[in-house]
Amino acid sequence: MDLEKDIKLPYEVYKGGVIRLFEKRVVVVPADFIASINEEVLKSKLGLKGAQSVRRQIGFEAAFEYAKNYGKNLKFDKNLDCNCKIIMEKYLEMAHARGWGDFFIEELDFDKPCIVVRIENSLEAESLGKTGVSSCQYWVGGVAGILKYSLEKCINHNHPKVSIDGREEKCVSKGDEYCEIVVERTGKNCMTDELMD
Repeated sequence: MDLEKDIKLPYEVYKGGVIRLFEKRVVVVPADFIASINEEVLKSKLGLKGAQSVRRQIGFEAAFEYAKNYGKNLKFDKNLDCNCKIIMEKYLEMAHARGWGDFFIEELDFDKPCIVVRIENSLEAESLGKTGVSSCQYWVGGVAGILKYSLEKCINHNHPKVSIDGREEKCVSKGDEYCEIVVERTGKNCMTDELMD
């Protein structure tokens, strides 16, 4: 699939400098603007762990909201796993089309549940550079948000109020060739317990 040709982004440009995507107002900013928010604002005020936590939470909430809105327009198949996969694929395709990087689902198992996403050309990792620590916290939260929505709203008969957590196993900022996000079911006191309370 050629994403640039196949994905039609419903951008609408209005008078007065307003751009809308899926009826929501959006802005276009350079990558170094995102890096400066991460480094100069979040990290300097909250420390590394606090900044990572905020970025995960922003990613989680944005993705969960995306899944909720996208799910309203999806004609659900009897195969609920298929619906959840479609939501995840569309979310990552939209992220690619908006310039966040190339996303590949390496593993998606709703029975465990677990998802592994490989990211190449990550905007977060590229804009932050070689830091020695994982950079793609927004996507850890984003993938977790989509999986949480999918499990609770699409397959809720199997996973009511499931607790999941995510981590970045590999990151270009740490010197790896690509970034890899792993999100899976876990016990209490995890990322989604904090984010959803």
